[in-house]
Amino acid sequence: MPIDPALLQTHRPEFQHYFGDTLEFIAFLAIAPRIKITGRISLSVAELAASQQHALRLATINRPDDPHLIVTSTLSNTSCLEVEEINFSGICSLRDQAQQPAILSASALLVCEETQELILHRRSESVVTHPNHWHVIGGAMHPQLDLDQGQLSLFKTIQREVQEETGLMIEFDNIPALSLVRESSNGFIQCAAIGIEISAKTLDDIQDNWEGHTVRIPFTDLATCLREPLWVPSGKAHVLTWLALRAMQTLDDRQFQEKNRRFNAGELLAEVLRD
Repeated sequence: MPIDPALLQTHRPEFQHYFGDTLEFIAFLAIAPRIKITGRISLSVAELAASQQHALRLATINRPDDPHLIVTSTLSNTSCLEVEEINFSGICSLRDQAQQPAILSASALLVCEETQELILHRRSESVVTHPNHWHVIGGAMHPQLDLDQGQLSLFKTIQREVQEETGLMIEFDNIPALSLVRESSNGFIQCAAIGIEISAKTLDDIQDNWEGHTVRIPFTDLATCLREPLWVPSGKAHVLTWLALRAMQTLDDRQFQEKNRRFNAGELLAEVLRD
C-alpha cells in the first residue's frame, strides 16, 4: 500500500538534527518538480579560461564534459525549479574559486523484495566528490538526454543513471515517494525516488562502471552498513527515509509484518538516529 509522503514530515526534525549542517531536508514530495531552463550560467573571463583548461584535462583522461543544470531559483516553491546550463568544466572552474554550484541531480534507492536486499553504490576512488563513499544510484540531470515528450524529467534522469551505473532498466509503474535535499559540502540538490523495486532475476545482470561498484546489501546487514563512516550524506538520508516509509507500511499491513519479521525497520531507524 502506498504511503503518503506527507507523513514523512513528522520525521523531518529528527532527520535534520541527525545530519546537522551537512544536509538540508527541503521537502518530501508526491510529485516531481517541474524543471524550467532559463538560460546559461555566465562565467567571467578568468573562469572561462579556467574552464577551457579543465575541458582539456577531462579529454586527456577520457572523462565526459557533460552539460549540467544549476538551480537558480529559491527552494520555497518545490513544484518548479528554475535552472541554468553549464558544462562540467565550468563547474570545475567555479569550484576552483571555492564556489558550490547547486547542481541538480536525481537518484533512486533500489530494493529487491524477493531477496530482501537494498542495491547501493560504493563510489570509486577516482570520482570528484565523495570518493570511496556509500551512496544510492544516481547523478546529475542532463538537459539533452533527460527529456520526456519534450519536457525535462527527473524520472528520466533516474532511469538513465541507473542504467549507466548498474546496467539495469527500471520503470516507474507507480509514482514513488520523493525526497528533495541539499548537500552542504558541495551544493548538490538531489531529488531521490525512495524504494524502487527491482526483480531478483535482474540482479545477476548488474554491472559496474568507472564511477563505482554496485553492492547488494541484505536488509539484515543494513545496520552494519549504516555504521560505516564513509557515507554520502544524501545517500544515507535516503536510506533512513526508506526505513521510515517501511516502518509505516509494516504497521499498516499484517502481511508485510509477517514477511519482514526478521527485519524491523522502525527499530533500526531509531537505533541509527540515537547514535
